[in-house]
Amino acid sequence: MVRFDLKKIKNKIKEIVIIFLLIISVFLIYYFEIILRINIIYSHFYYIPIILACIWWKYRGLVVSIFLAGLLIFFPFIFGLRINILDNLDNFFRSTLIIGVSIVVAILSSHILRTERELKERVKELNCLYEIIKLIENPNITVGEILNGSLEHIQKAWRFPPITCTKITFGNKEYKTDNFIITPWNISESVLIGDKDFIIDIHYLENKPFLIEERDLLKEIIRQLKAVFEFKLIWTA
Repeated sequence: MVRFDLKKIKNKIKEIVIIFLLIISVFLIYYFEIILRINIIYSHFYYIPIILACIWWKYRGLVVSIFLAGLLIFFPFIFGLRINILDNLDNFFRSTLIIGVSIVVAILSSHILRTERELKERVKELNCLYEIIKLIENPNITVGEILNGSLEHIQKAWRFPPITCTKITFGNKEYKTDNFIITPWNISESVLIGDKDFIIDIHYLENKPFLIEERDLLKEIIRQLKAVFEFKLIWTA
């Protein structure tokens, strides 16, 4: 059975669309400058490919705007057209405007993408806390079951789940993810519950930085678990 890579297909479609729009752009400047001999503002069409390119590819999309800006400036010279100084200045102004608009679009698109990624990370963190709270709310669940269940939810909440491993230590017992190994790239939080040490260690298998939000999440997780375990100790005492 043939499997299609949807992301690659989408990228290929985007490339085809931009190439098609660039061909139209070249045709427009040729048609108006060479055939009609009219220096009309056909370059308004250029904003379509440059905006799409900068939205799709962010700063890499500036290549499209540079190409079109260069086309406006150098096309008359390539075909030996005689244009006056005012027309030259007009072409230069339009080229500058095209590049300026593309830079603004690229900046805004990059900012939106970064915000979306940050929002997704915050949603993952909230889901982690929600799932752990669901475990805690079960009156029949044991401490060991809570900690084993928490391991999976903690691993999913970090930015790079495939290279994240976790260990929870409660007294003399340890609970680990299957891929747990000690690495130099780790964060840890610990508290004392009764007379037992309660420690959560999170390691990356590769050299990746931990976010401030991830450190805050770890503190909140250990705070929630500490509260419920202290409550259980009181009622089982």
